[in-house]
Amino acid sequence: MPSQLTPEARSALNVAKIWNDFEYYLGVYEKHPLPTSMLCPHRKAIEMRNNFSSVNDAISDDDFLYQVQETLVAFGMDRRAAKLLPTEEFINNARLIGNLLSLLKVENYSLNDLRDPSVVNWLVSSIVYCPKLAANRSQVVTVSKTLHHILPKLLPPIDREYTEEFFRLNNAHFSSKSVDGWERVIKGFAEIYKQIQGRYGEDYLSNLVDRTPWSTSETKLIDNAIIGYVKKNNL
Repeated sequence: MPSQLTPEARSALNVAKIWNDFEYYLGVYEKHPLPTSMLCPHRKAIEMRNNFSSVNDAISDDDFLYQVQETLVAFGMDRRAAKLLPTEEFINNARLIGNLLSLLKVENYSLNDLRDPSVVNWLVSSIVYCPKLAANRSQVVTVSKTLHHILPKLLPPIDREYTEEFFRLNNAHFSSKSVDGWERVIKGFAEIYKQIQGRYGEDYLSNLVDRTPWSTSETKLIDNAIIGYVKKNNL
């Protein structure tokens, strides 16, 4: 890859490569998935969320939000550098975030709607100023993984190991107030989704949900392919 490319250009190139060969990179992930210790709590949280008809119903349930927190712990989000808030405070703040997003009616949105810049703008603005969920300064990973389980059809999980490398993010993008990082990831997922629909058909991703244990939502399928891409290309 040419060294003179900017991080934004490298990110765009990665996005183009992954939708162009999506099935291949998804297959790479499925041969080398994340550990089962992460899968079990994640699937339980998603299954619990799918039993609720709305965001309000989901965030009103302490057991669901506790399971989301347990999932974050399984994903290593409660270590010294990324310490989660105590359970009661975490649940209260996650509920506040869910209430905000519920008021914005985002539960009715899908990845298709993220192609609208105005939707991305108010969504990102709402997220970057949401209550804290962890004691550390950077909230992006913690908030994104929490919101992914509250709105699995709309918002992707973000992590430093794979998302950071794929979208060519840096430490500044993981600041709790970073709009640019959120925008790049959300717009990138929306572009991949659009191109996959054009290449494979509108129902392609939805038909893959639950095909494998890690295929828990359309956003997670794209995330899986991103992980496969990063692993295959040694990013």
